[in-house]
Amino acid sequence: SVVFGIIMAAIGAALGFLLATDIQRSLRTLANVRLDQIKPLNTQKIKQNEFLKLANQFNTILSELNNKISNLSTEHSEHMAIFNSMTEGILAIDENSKVKYANPAATKILDLGDHEQFSGKPLAECVRNPEILSHLELALRNESGSSQEIPLYDSSDRWLQIQSSPLKKENQK
Repeated sequence: SVVFGIIMAAIGAALGFLLATDIQRSLRTLANVRLDQIKPLNTQKIKQNEFLKLANQFNTILSELNNKISNLSTEHSEHMAIFNSMTEGILAIDENSKVKYANPAATKILDLGDHEQFSGKPLAECVRNPEILSHLELALRNESGSSQEIPLYDSSDRWLQIQSSPLKKENQK
């Protein structure tokens, strides 16, 4: 049993020595690895984390943007429903004297036909009454609102009360 203990101790010492030698060799290998060889691995992991965070931020922004677009679309539909159901005529003209919008009442009053076909066309092509055209062009040039009664030259003796008001952006006075 003493001999068995000595043999076991010798085997244990030999295994310990081999294991220690193997560990020592691994440690030397790690010590000899240059930092520039290790860095790409760490950088790659960092980049993956940064890309993941960035992707999550983009997804959040995209979700918020989709919500805002949906809200704007709903508001636009509501405004168009209101404008299209009004009995007063609305004619929106841009700074280049092109029609941006004419509601059905405006096209009926001015005898223009379908209100959707005038978007983007010059004002002079859409409004045939010279007094109305003159009033609107003057309002565009002066950038101020005005009101005027204008006779409509049709089969009946009608007068049109026209009110012009330029729309200004929030940062303009």
